[in-house]
Amino acid sequence: MSLSEKEAIEMFVNIVESGDYFDNSLEVKHIYRGYSIDQISPDKFRISIERHPHLFGRPSFGRASSAFATIKKTYELNTETQKVNFVDEEVVDIEIDYYALAEEDFSEVTDWFLNEEERNKLVSLKTRDDVLDFAEELVEKNEIDKPSDELYITSYELPTDFSENLAPVLKRVFVDKIIEKWEWSK
Repeated sequence: MSLSEKEAIEMFVNIVESGDYFDNSLEVKHIYRGYSIDQISPDKFRISIERHPHLFGRPSFGRASSAFATIKKTYELNTETQKVNFVDEEVVDIEIDYYALAEEDFSEVTDWFLNEEERNKLVSLKTRDDVLDFAEELVEKNEIDKPSDELYITSYELPTDFSENLAPVLKRVFVDKIIEKWEWSK
């Protein structure tokens, strides 16, 4: 008996929900966000699902990540045996919002990056220009504009100009965060 595409998807969903499946990163919500399905024989369907994992393994919490790969994962559902097999994974695209990525890195910049002496100096500064000079000194002293190889480890192929594009944005976001922290201290 051949199933309809709708029935095949329902079976696929039930298999994923049951956990009787090897890919523990695949959840039903991923299926319902969008899939394509093709019947390849009376009892076999190919199901492709787009996933958007963060390039550096960070959680995305159901929203667009600052840096993500669009991955098309393809599975084969055998409706006779009610088994799913992995077929292929293809990286379709890489997207990086450099400012958002840098903001993730410096979201709590003064709470974990500045030492006590630097925090005290920051709150004692009188003008925005003084804060800007102070922030620029910190960038140079701590090489903020040099992306860390340990922080940006990925199994995906990054654009060749990744570090070149990220460096000035790291500096800009760091300086913005220092100014923001100073403004909140006033």
